[in-house]
Amino acid sequence: MQNRILFVGTLPPPIGGVTIHTSRLLKHLASLGVNFDFVDIKRDGVAILFKKILNSKIVHLHLSNPFFIFLMVTFSRLTMTRVIVTIHGNLGRFNKAYNLFMALAIRLATLPLLLNESSYQIALSLNKKSLLLSSFIPPLDDEELDKDIALEINRLSLDLDSVVVTNAAAVSFDINGNEIYGITDLMRWVKGKNYLLVISDPSGMYSKWVEGKFPELFAKNIYFISYQHSFYSLLQYADYFIRNTLTDGDSASIHEALSSSVNVWATNKVSRPKGVHLYSNLSEIKLKKDDMYRNYVYNDVVKALTSLYSSIGNQ
Repeated sequence: MQNRILFVGTLPPPIGGVTIHTSRLLKHLASLGVNFDFVDIKRDGVAILFKKILNSKIVHLHLSNPFFIFLMVTFSRLTMTRVIVTIHGNLGRFNKAYNLFMALAIRLATLPLLLNESSYQIALSLNKKSLLLSSFIPPLDDEELDKDIALEINRLSLDLDSVVVTNAAAVSFDINGNEIYGITDLMRWVKGKNYLLVISDPSGMYSKWVEGKFPELFAKNIYFISYQHSFYSLLQYADYFIRNTLTDGDSASIHEALSSSVNVWATNKVSRPKGVHLYSNLSEIKLKKDDMYRNYVYNDVVKALTSLYSSIGNQ
């Protein structure tokens, strides 16, 4: 029996923007009774993946490696399977070879989905069917923050003005060797300020890397959460969220913060949602609690996707 939709990606752990997006999407679709299957590329074999593609009507890819994306798109098209590709990141961020594979995958895909305006405009020149869609899907179930984390935040921030939250899925660098999430720069920035900087580090990799490379950056007003936790719930304890990235896709974290009425500052490297304060240098950040954006409107991503699945499935 042919499955209606096959999703290819990874589920938590590890916790990251792509895995959280995929996990929440599948939970929402299951609650709606949508007929789908899933292959976890880190846990299932390649033979299983190809077999399931052959038995599927639509394949929706949530992957990061451009060569693997190109390979999956090519195989899907050769087997007459319609293929949707969500590009989780900014186009052009890889080396020349990987950028070429990504461009070819977009050109061949039935439907490329882009997460920010600049990437969308590039994709349109390659495939006129490209669409712009947010990555943010709210959690279906209530997520609670570990009580020990909540108590520690309350203790550390007792005599401080504000709680500033940031996050990093892993220690990552761009093609020039620069730190993508800008965590060490934030640690330098917060020194001497009356803020508590809470760093969501679910992989535990960042705190270990900083400890090995820059141990002098640790301070009493810096708190790493270096194990798995709910970032969405963590934001309920935040006054501000800073996204200090060199590149980005749509950043579900920003949407989570805006929807939680948390004041958001982010680099101007890519287009950002309405309500975000933009900066090019950390020295430009001026934190004001009364400068909060309260008009966030959630665009129903799950509803949009189910409509697309129905449309493509009927072609």
